[in-house]
Amino acid sequence: MDNLNLIIGENKEQIDFYLNELTNKIDIAEENKITYDLSESTLSTLLDEASMISLFGDNKLIIGINFDLTKTSDDDLVYLTKYTDNINTNSY
Repeated sequence: MDNLNLIIGENKEQIDFYLNELTNKIDIAEENKITYDLSESTLSTLLDEASMISLFGDNKLIIGINFDLTKTSDDDLVYLTKYTDNINTNSY
């Protein structure tokens, strides 16, 4: 399974459907699900979390909501590119 998934849309029900499908496929414990509101946190914060090993289990699911590419810094985009080149296989 791919470790990096992008779900984009304005229909919350549709997004929740695909997010639930993904969550069920990878069978992650609730304490290993982490959500970042990217209107309040930076993309770098989410990527820092994705880069770290989970303290509570083998895998973790990290969800970023309210992402606005137009408000993302160049440094965050460089970090995202570097992360995709070396993805933590224990983070989804």
